[in-house]
Amino acid sequence: MKILLIQPAPRNMVASIVPKYVVEGAGHYPPLGLLYIAASLKKYTTAAVEVLDASLDNLTDADIKREVLARRPDIVGITATTFTLVDAVNAAKAVKEAAPGTHVCVGGPHTSVYPDETIALPCVDSIVLGEGEDSFAELVRRLEAGRSLEGIEGVCFKAGGAVVKNPLRGFIQDLDAVPFPARELLEYRRYRSVIGAKELFTTLISSRGCPYNCLYCYQAFGRRYRSRSAANMITEIKECLVMGIKEFWFFDDNFTVDRKRTLEFCDALLREGLKISWDMRTRVDLLDEELLGRLKAAGCRRVFIGIESGVEKTLLTLRKRIDLGRARTTLALVKKYGFETYLDFMIGSPGETREEILRTIAFAVEIAPDYVQFAVTTPYPDTDLYRVGFEKGLFKRDVWREFAASPDASFTPPLLNEYLGREELMGLLDLAYRKFYLRPAYIWRRLLALRSLTELLGKISAAGKLFRGLLAGAGGRR
Repeated sequence: MKILLIQPAPRNMVASIVPKYVVEGAGHYPPLGLLYIAASLKKYTTAAVEVLDASLDNLTDADIKREVLARRPDIVGITATTFTLVDAVNAAKAVKEAAPGTHVCVGGPHTSVYPDETIALPCVDSIVLGEGEDSFAELVRRLEAGRSLEGIEGVCFKAGGAVVKNPLRGFIQDLDAVPFPARELLEYRRYRSVIGAKELFTTLISSRGCPYNCLYCYQAFGRRYRSRSAANMITEIKECLVMGIKEFWFFDDNFTVDRKRTLEFCDALLREGLKISWDMRTRVDLLDEELLGRLKAAGCRRVFIGIESGVEKTLLTLRKRIDLGRARTTLALVKKYGFETYLDFMIGSPGETREEILRTIAFAVEIAPDYVQFAVTTPYPDTDLYRVGFEKGLFKRDVWREFAASPDASFTPPLLNEYLGREELMGLLDLAYRKFYLRPAYIWRRLLALRSLTELLGKISAAGKLFRGLLAGAGGRR
């Protein structure tokens, strides 16, 4: 049996609250979820597995049809987020048009939020809910043996015109037992990080779940924090080094939640003498001087932190549970140890005024990280922020559910600010990027920080898109 796993190209992505010029300059990252699925299939089934990352070459639906006709898969797995749903559905339709008898299974975060709407789509034969490594492998074994899918935890499917909903599967508790992503199935040398120093890099994840309770977050992996051991992470990194990969970006929600494990990982890197460069995401209240010193010695180069607002009232509304004084002192400490800093901010949160948004922009300029991303606060599906809109009577219809049932590229996400309209918020978003990135002092500082020709060429391309968008103002929005 032959399996084809597809990452659709984001050609019809739901209108983002991040400007188009930022999205387009973000680089290409390996489809980590699909690579985990592929690795499980290789280990637990006898099927032949291929991965098609359509986003890498911006493949069209016609291209996908040609790929399906050439590869002749028995089962196609397609990953979907709510934001890429239109493209995932179009890919599923393309598969069915090319080979109507092919079994199409859709997984990813979207199916867990809207399972009924997803399985009802005519081009979908089955869906996987939650973490898919075990569920999809069992689905493949059943289909290969000609057996029913009934009883497979975490799978819904169609049979005889009816939808069968199996019980949910619990989260994987022993992450060390999960096979490493099958990076060898992709042209892994083509992936790049636009703010990275080298061409050859990859992403990895060392934990699942986030114990925090921010108002705006969707917890795809649940709130219970589960982590891999330092030894397991080192083994994966060694495999990547053999492939020539020396730069890593950890996609964990919060890498330093378990301080002891973080120190063990850093010590293991130092003990093994592994010369790598890596990035991670954390919170301002999960860093201290000892930890930063160890992280730096172990090759961590860049720290991503979500501060979200420069106004204490807004931080309380968002349940961020940090204070701006701690943010200032922590960022100064991070800079002291020579890390590059990348901060996230949101504007247009509930109850936020124009003056408060301007204070957030000024705060971002004041603390002067190396990079910053601004976004308009958006109530995403299955978040407490979205539920607040209904509780306050601001939302009369479940627009995200309607979109899930009938995906349309013209869909625009709802916003949740009582004082400012969409156009005004998007204007402030453009203003935020101009205020931060078009400062002469900032441009000069970034030029001085360049360390190689490869880095220079990559950042010239990204900077060109960014500056063209900034200068275009509203014309650069998505």
